[in-house]
Amino acid sequence: MEISDQVTRDQILNEEINNIVVSASAGCGKTTILVDKLLRTCNSIKNHQTLAAITFTIKATDELKERINSASLDKNLTICTNDSFVENQIIRPFIIDAMGEEFSQDFVVDFYKKFNLKSEGLSLLKSNNILGSYYANNKNFKFKLGLYILRNSVAAQQFLISKYKMIFLDEYQDSDQDMHNLFMYIKDVLNIPLFIVGDSKQAIYIWRGAKENIFGELDDSFTKYELYHNFRSHLNITNFANLLHKENYLDNKASGIINEIALYNTDKGFNNAVLEILQKKAIDINKGITIIVNVNSAAMECRDFLKKNGFDFEFIPRTPIDDGIINSYVLRCLMKFIINNRYSAYDFLLDLNLELNNTDIKNLEKQVKLLTPYNAEIKHVETILKEISDIINVKFSKNEIRKFSETLQNDSYNISFSNEDSKHKIMTVFATKGLEFDQIIVRASDYPLDGIGSLNNHYVALTRAKEKVVIIDNTNIYKTSICERLKKKNVQTIEQVLKSYDL
Repeated sequence: MEISDQVTRDQILNEEINNIVVSASAGCGKTTILVDKLLRTCNSIKNHQTLAAITFTIKATDELKERINSASLDKNLTICTNDSFVENQIIRPFIIDAMGEEFSQDFVVDFYKKFNLKSEGLSLLKSNNILGSYYANNKNFKFKLGLYILRNSVAAQQFLISKYKMIFLDEYQDSDQDMHNLFMYIKDVLNIPLFIVGDSKQAIYIWRGAKENIFGELDDSFTKYELYHNFRSHLNITNFANLLHKENYLDNKASGIINEIALYNTDKGFNNAVLEILQKKAIDINKGITIIVNVNSAAMECRDFLKKNGFDFEFIPRTPIDDGIINSYVLRCLMKFIINNRYSAYDFLLDLNLELNNTDIKNLEKQVKLLTPYNAEIKHVETILKEISDIINVKFSKNEIRKFSETLQNDSYNISFSNEDSKHKIMTVFATKGLEFDQIIVRASDYPLDGIGSLNNHYVALTRAKEKVVIIDNTNIYKTSICERLKKKNVQTIEQVLKSYDL
């Protein structure tokens, strides 16, 4: 398979030890490039120094260890979470050196011991040997403390400088400001190069204080790269999506007719056009098919129409808690915990990167059992969510509580949180983000291509498909718009880019 951005990938791997940031969209293999760069860098080190590979969750760390350990390196690398790195590489070894004998290295970490002021946190640490956390999610006491120790302990500075040739940071989009400050100190003052990889579009920990658009904080001391080749989708699909979305990514090497994308021009309505495509087997019905329709009512109408005509498609709706709220990810995990019997407390904690003691886990399970579709009045939901928020340290707004109650009460939303993966589905583009499918059918009229929002949705929809995209256009406006854009890029006919024929 030809990789469109192979030159960029080679440049990243061949770059000398330096500050590097790689922005990589979903499906671009960002962890692979991090591991490949780390292994190549490790093999180039001729002295005693080693590398650190740091990510956010225990799950991600375990996956990283598995991939790196399979390479059988001579050096012992530090592979850990952000929290583990700052705690075990900076705070515990050097707290006495930076802060005096009255502080113990044998403190315990208890994020449920809360405070508002730094002085309160230091007093708790000094008097009770407990490292707690701020009430405010956007302030990170552990990393503030780590930075203070690093600034005031020459031994800590010399230790990191001596030990690490380079530090690799995965999923950087989830960093909060205090994490960012510490790593920038390591780069700017200790002169330890950083290799940063992530995607600002995939930040899921905003609710925990992650700084929005943290990549905008990275200065010109970084060599910046952007990966765009989507290993999920066939090259011709990503090529067509990029043709409209990011023309500088266009790999216009296609010639002749491309079978991975088909434009169906028809006078028939959308539902009838879909039926004819299925009946004529213009798409492989033995594989997964997802029909993307951007209005719930139209999606349900399409489902009912197809069922009447012998094709069983399941509608997976966009839910109220998917509508741009800060804690959407948390509430989705909570809904899965409630609805899906195979989704346990362990899965919940793993997805949210939370650590709870056994008492809190049992209390969490108890509260979740009280949330049912049959007892979802907003006052009851508000009471239970208050208990849960105290356990997991997340504050839900009144709007979020209302949307969660609405989601829980309507059992038609349940399928959105179950692991029952129907082979044939109908979804909105908003509900497909982060997912992938064998084949998709889209309605051209959903994408007027007249603004960034429409273009982004079009890009998201097309790049969900791994093997085939079918575009139904019963307006001809879509084809006209595409042709105008093609001419600007010196592509003379639409047939040079996609298969186009009438039903």
